[in-house]
Amino acid sequence: MNTLNNYTDPVDLRINIYRLAKRLAFILALAVVVKLVFFDTVAVTTNLMAPSLIAGDRVLVSKLAYSFPFKLFFEPKINSIVIMRDPSMPEKFFSYRLAALPGDSVYIDQGVFHNASRPDMEYLSSIEPEDIVPPDFSPRDYLQPLKLPRKGDEIHLDSLQLRDLIFTISMIRQENPDNEYAVKARIFIDGKEEKAFELEDFTLFDGKLDSIPPTFHFNYFFWDRLKAYLINTNKESDVELAVFCEENGKRLFKYKLKKSYIFLLSDDWQRGYDSRFIGPRMLSSVKGRVRFVLWSFKPGEPFFKALRTNRIMKIIK
Repeated sequence: MNTLNNYTDPVDLRINIYRLAKRLAFILALAVVVKLVFFDTVAVTTNLMAPSLIAGDRVLVSKLAYSFPFKLFFEPKINSIVIMRDPSMPEKFFSYRLAALPGDSVYIDQGVFHNASRPDMEYLSSIEPEDIVPPDFSPRDYLQPLKLPRKGDEIHLDSLQLRDLIFTISMIRQENPDNEYAVKARIFIDGKEEKAFELEDFTLFDGKLDSIPPTFHFNYFFWDRLKAYLINTNKESDVELAVFCEENGKRLFKYKLKKSYIFLLSDDWQRGYDSRFIGPRMLSSVKGRVRFVLWSFKPGEPFFKALRTNRIMKIIK
C-alpha cells in the first residue's frame, strides 16, 4: 500500500471495499442456498402435534429430501414430522406426521390408523375405547380404505362415493388455486328430481339447496350430515343425493392429477384437523422434516419465565 503522511491511496481503498463486498455477497448467497435447500427454522404456533411439538417451539427443519433435485433421489421418511404449506393458506406453516406416501392404502379402525401397504407401521392413538366416535358421526376414529393417488392418475368424478368425491375436489383445488370451484347438489326422491327443494330444521343450514354457502361446499362433514338428514326425513321414500363439482362455472367430469399425494396426521388425535377430515395433501407442499427443537418459549410469559430449558435441542422423532 502506498502511503504518504498516513494517506491511503483511493485506488487501494476501492479495491478493499470491492473485496469485502464480494465476501459479503458470497456469504449471503451461501446463506440463501442453505435456507432454500438444506435447513430452515420455523416457529410452532399450535399444540396439535403435542407432545412432540408445542406452541412456542422454534424448530430446525431439514429440507434436503424435499428440495430439487435431491427429492428425485430421496424418499420422504415415513412416520416423521414434517412442515408444510397449504395452498389455500400459503402464508402459514403447518406441522403433521407423515403417515402414508403416494400409492399407499390406509384405513382407520376404532381409533387406530393402519397403513395396509406398510404392515409394520401402526399409528396407535391414546384415545380410550369409551371415547371412540361412531363412524356415522365423524371420520375421526373410523375411515374406510383410501388409496393415496399418484401423479398422472385419472379420476372420473361421477363414479366416486361422497367421501372420495370431496377428497378429489380438495386435491383439484390444491393444484389449481387460481380457479373457481363450487360443489352443487341435486336431490331425487323416488326417482324424481326436487328442483325447488328447501332444507328445514337441518342443524347446519336452512334454506334452498342451490343457496348453500361456499364455506360448506368443500366440507365433507356437511355433505355427509346432509345425506343422513335427507334419509331420516324421508324414511318412506327412496332418496338420492347427487353431488357434483363445477370448475369456473362448468361441470367437471374427469381430472388427471398433476401431483402425488400423502396422508397426514396430527399427534393430538382428538383435536387434530388433518387428512381424516381434509383429505390427502400434495407431497410437493411439504417443505421439510423437523429434526429438533432449537429453543422454546411459553407464549405470553416474561423472557426468563417463558424459556423452557427442557426443550432446548430436543430431538424430534
